[in-house]
Amino acid sequence: LLRHFDEAQKTFQKLVDLHPDRALPHYLLASAYETRDPVKMEFELERALAIEPDFQLAQLALVKLKTVMRKPAEAGILLEKLEAKAPESPD
Repeated sequence: LLRHFDEAQKTFQKLVDLHPDRALPHYLLASAYETRDPVKMEFELERALAIEPDFQLAQLALVKLKTVMRKPAEAGILLEKLEAKAPESPD
């Protein structure tokens, strides 16, 4: 199982190296770090969002990560930003 994580990490790192200015490769690399290195995951998610601030998958993943990392204030701020951008829910 660890070999698969290592392979995924290497593959996604190659994508980041080829396309450093695209958000998706950074998001994919972050996903490879999810269970092994939350600090690197956070870094890659933040890079993805610096490139594409409205990338909702990265936004949600970062909210979840901040919660797991016991950073509820940061998670709350991110969640408020997401909610502010969300269209009104039908009543």
